[in-house]
Amino acid sequence: MEHKIYKVVEREGKVLGLPFADFGFIALLFLVFFIGGGVAGMFFRVSKYYYLIAVLIVASLYILLRIANGKKHPSYLFSLLSAKYLQPKHIWIKEPAENRLNNESDSRDF
Repeated sequence: MEHKIYKVVEREGKVLGLPFADFGFIALLFLVFFIGGGVAGMFFRVSKYYYLIAVLIVASLYILLRIANGKKHPSYLFSLLSAKYLQPKHIWIKEPAENRLNNESDSRDF
């Protein structure tokens, strides 16, 4: 008996060609730039170039993520952030104490 696979359900959700999580990150970055510029504008004059640079950064990030996701790399942005900031830089491997005791007793038997 074969199981039906509904491809619409199995396909990942995308918005404007990006996975939901990547698009959400870009949208959040966009909001942070513009709300941050608005709040900073209450205290001092914010140049129009700030907003132009913010739009260029968000647009270039969008284009780079579209290219990366076009190569079928799974969730490129979050794997990159995880590798850079969340994963440990060095992995320390210690032998458990019980194995060390067993190995020492084994070496004495030979």
